[in-house]
Amino acid sequence: RTADGINSLRRALDVRPDDLRTIMRLCQVLSDENRMTEALEVARRSEIYGRADPDFMQMVLTLEGSVGDKAAARDRREKILEARPDDYRNRLALIDLYISLGQWDKGADLITQTRSHSGDTPGVREALVTLEARWNAEQNDLDTARRVFAKFIAETPPADRVGPYAALAQFMMQRGSSNAA
Repeated sequence: RTADGINSLRRALDVRPDDLRTIMRLCQVLSDENRMTEALEVARRSEIYGRADPDFMQMVLTLEGSVGDKAAARDRREKILEARPDDYRNRLALIDLYISLGQWDKGADLITQTRSHSGDTPGVREALVTLEARWNAEQNDLDTARRVFAKFIAETPPADRVGPYAALAQFMMQRGSSNAA
């Protein structure tokens, strides 16, 4: 059925190659099927139609950062950061790229800046905890990564701790440390 859906979306794009909704849907379906490289190819070919659409560009840069040219995605996200410093989705994705590229100082600086700028922006604090923990873990400091989560959990009201505990467990299991989870 998914193959039929992909074929239908491709046929729709043959008729209207500039239909951003269809382009984005096709890229999403391909991504869901773990065909990220194919999704990136579609997104790159269609970029001319979606440059002005922030959601489309977010999708393109996410795909680029995942399976494409990480350095190019980083460079473009840095330009977006300059133009739109309050775009937290971009900030978080840029931190992720810095970590993926081993640019530890830039990652740490942007984590600190984002923490001070974000205030109570929903979801940002939680995402920063995971990114900061990953920043430490990927530098072989799993103990500090665990402490980042422990501090966050301690600062979270008891009634709201299920989510942070689940995030910690998932984080540790992804790193092969199920006992610590």
